[in-house]
Amino acid sequence: MPAPDRSPRLIALIGGASALFAFGSGLIGAVGLPAQQQTRRVAGRDSTPMPPVLYPGAATLRPNRVSDRTDTLTLLVTPPNGAERPSSILVRGIRHVNVGGVAIVRETQHYSSVDGGGSYDTLDVSASTLAPLRYFSSNNKQAFDVHIDGTHIDGWQADSLGVRSEVHAESRHPFFVSMMSESFIAALPLGDGAAITLPTANPPASTVMATVLRSTTVDTVKTAGGVVPCTVVVGPGHATFWISRADGHLVRLRWTLPDGTTVWKLPSRDVELR
Repeated sequence: MPAPDRSPRLIALIGGASALFAFGSGLIGAVGLPAQQQTRRVAGRDSTPMPPVLYPGAATLRPNRVSDRTDTLTLLVTPPNGAERPSSILVRGIRHVNVGGVAIVRETQHYSSVDGGGSYDTLDVSASTLAPLRYFSSNNKQAFDVHIDGTHIDGWQADSLGVRSEVHAESRHPFFVSMMSESFIAALPLGDGAAITLPTANPPASTVMATVLRSTTVDTVKTAGGVVPCTVVVGPGHATFWISRADGHLVRLRWTLPDGTTVWKLPSRDVELR
């Protein structure tokens, strides 16, 4: 996906949902068909119906389930024919704040990689619709700050030399920022057996991708805080999400990179409990 590289190579590859959903997804609604008429091509098979598309502001969203929290997460990678090793630490925060009289939810992410690199991200979304409003990101290579109004993306971006350029782009459809599929997953209607399609993008790029999530089964996960009953959701990139059945927060996440590398993202205190 043509999003700016926000960090050194490992973080760029596995830093979050923007990387996870950069592959395994298809372009959404290229001709503006209703969701029930859209199909997704599967290699070697007939077209299969795409699950309903869920846009910001949809009636089935549950923004009230997104709660304030701060998590310290560890990312573990296992290359093909290699040993598992930690690659980076993520400190992620969710806070409800008021900006100019507008109720928003602010997500912050700070990645620190084992090689000393890092990145900072701040995303503001509407507290009532979860529509993205502003997205800022900075690392030692690039930075950008864009405001989002429906399908319009406006702001600036800077390269590694600090040269700024204006951003004025328009997407075909409203979208969620890709990194929201982790921290805001509690708001998604992913009950037993449910399947949804999220339109996701990585501003400043305006390409909207179809991210399909399917609830498949239930499981129990041992954590430092005790055993947590979870709904298991699968997504692109052979991704598996374990989501708390009690409050909807993401308990842990595993996916596979195109080169066969396996990645785990989970609370640092749970690393020894997998």
